[in-house]
Amino acid sequence: MGICDASKKTCHNILSRGSGESILLAVGGAEESLDAFPGQYVLTLRKRKGFVRVALKTGASLVPVIAFGENELWNAMPNPVGSKLRTFQERMKHLLKFTFPVVYGRGVFNYHYGLMPHRRSIVTVVGKPILVDSPCDIDSEEGKKKVDKFHALYISRLTELFEKHKTKCTKYKGLELVIK
Repeated sequence: MGICDASKKTCHNILSRGSGESILLAVGGAEESLDAFPGQYVLTLRKRKGFVRVALKTGASLVPVIAFGENELWNAMPNPVGSKLRTFQERMKHLLKFTFPVVYGRGVFNYHYGLMPHRRSIVTVVGKPILVDSPCDIDSEEGKKKVDKFHALYISRLTELFEKHKTKCTKYKGLELVIK
């Protein structure tokens, strides 16, 4: 167990060690953090296929996981696309490869404003693994089709997981998962 960078090379090296090795990725990364607001689930996943390529190349299973309540830990300053704040955050992300959402939570002696997270539950739901039979050549035409197929299956399973558990794990009515 440990922390490392999420580069393709690092992920491949860990998963190539053999049976029993696994990695956990925040697929949406810095881009997704800019859309994290209480009561919303916006995932940056539609064009992110690198994690699927690594899984297929190494023969690792894909396991859909969703955590309910993460976006409720802090309040975030509104940063709609095109705003000065969002433009600054996107430039920072482009230059530094990461960015900071402007967030606030509760204080040590008050519950209205501060840098501590709000006291909220986080419920993590783990879905059924999507088994990869064996490593495959992801650069061939057949491999590219397989990447698309597994990516679509992952999104489908993640959406099913969200729909199945959203009413039990959140207080919000009519909650929708947005995948961009």
